[in-house]
Amino acid sequence: MQRGKNDVVWESQEHLCPIENVWRIIAAAVYASPELQTLTALERPLRKSWRSIYLTTVHNVIGSMPDRLKAVIRDICALS
Repeated sequence: MQRGKNDVVWESQEHLCPIENVWRIIAAAVYASPELQTLTALERPLRKSWRSIYLTTVHNVIGSMPDRLKAVIRDICALS
């Protein structure tokens, strides 16, 4: 199946939203826990992983945005 310009833009949107990258870090830590059966069981690893994110990680995610934007523009232009 051939990919179009809209496909590239759609796939790139999550990479252009810094909070989505932070949530991805949290999700990886939470899902590394044993199987979670209840909301209460989920709360502890979720809070722990949220507290474990360093401010430098958030700064790095935000600081990488110019390169991410350039990559999306390059990919879209390559399809034109």
